Amino acid sequence: MEFTVDKDKVLACLSTVSKAVSSKAVNPILGTILIETQEDKVMFRGVSASAEVTMSCPANIEKEGACCVDAIVANLISSFNEGEIKFKKGKGRLSITQGKRRHQPVFVESTDFPEKLTKEDYVPIDGRKFVNALSRCAIAGGEVSGRPILGSYLIDPEHNFILAGDGSQIALYKDIDLVGEKASPSIKALGGFLNMIGGEDKLEVSFGTWSGFRTESWEILINSIEGEFPAIAKDAVLNTLAEEPPLKIKFSKSELERALGVCSLYSSRALKDGKQHHTVFSLKGGEAVLAMDVTDFSEMTEPLETFEAEGLDEFEIWFNPKDLLEVIGQIAAPTVEVRFFATLKPFLVLDEADPNYTYLQVAMALPKSVREARKQDVEVEKEGDF
Repeated sequence: MEFTVDKDKVLACLSTVSKAVSSKAVNPILGTILIETQEDKVMFRGVSASAEVTMSCPANIEKEGACCVDAIVANLISSFNEGEIKFKKGKGRLSITQGKRRHQPVFVESTDFPEKLTKEDYVPIDGRKFVNALSRCAIAGGEVSGRPILGSYLIDPEHNFILAGDGSQIALYKDIDLVGEKASPSIKALGGFLNMIGGEDKLEVSFGTWSGFRTESWEILINSIEGEFPAIAKDAVLNTLAEEPPLKIKFSKSELERALGVCSLYSSRALKDGKQHHTVFSLKGGEAVLAMDVTDFSEMTEPLETFEAEGLDEFEIWFNPKDLLEVIGQIAAPTVEVRFFATLKPFLVLDEADPNYTYLQVAMALPKSVREARKQDVEVEKEGDF
């Protein structure tokens, strides 16, 4: 095998393909990248249990062939200057040269490298809209001990929606055109390729046990996480969305985002010290505030002055400020609509600029210190009655 290829093109291929390679692969061959010449181009492929990535670029092929090299080769290529780089397969080593610069990594033959997965039934899709939906849902997913399925998307072509959730929050993107079978690709595995997928006008996809994404020059396959995504997640969002909220508030996005940023700082400090780290939102007397009290550190109150409330005159709810801050950052409209139902019930966040997106966050129970303080207040009131 011998070929010459442009540095930028080969680096783009190797950097992308290496994302699928595990540094902790039990089988040594899975820690390598397959390099194979094909007529007037060179193909690179990386494989793991969760992903398979293939990418090719034009090359001047002098001699056909294939071999597998350690995935670190992507880092080696980055040290080369702009221009052409020569690859030549020798006795047990792959010579990579440019002028006087030379690397000779050991290679293994390609015979033991896994065969390429074959994925069919690809259909065109709007890559930007699709990635927008994935990005907005990803913030609600997360790895939960003992429940790996919660670290995946639920992509449902039959009902045209994408959903993700970790139990404390759920994000749903509906009415998006999808074709294929239900899939649960890993949020983490797919996340490394979202920018690449979203930048393509001519993207094709195919969903199923392995979800495929491809263009003329590359193909990405992501394996579904085993298990059944909780059906209650979608129902929780849609059922709550169908309810008439006792309180609906439209906040200024910039003001709410700034206040939540302050709350998140307090929350991080509280978590570090192992203390209560949730924020309380309260509406009373026409005033809306976010407040926190981190024991032995500080109390804070952040007023929210720009809002429109419809419904209850008084309301209070505790929640995780970091999760909500991340969601607010995804809202495209200048205002954020939040629908509250009860102090201990989940609340919804909607985006007027994108009605297909809905986010649900579970409310937190009142902190023990607050419950005890209020219990004492009630007892004092009762004593006063006598």
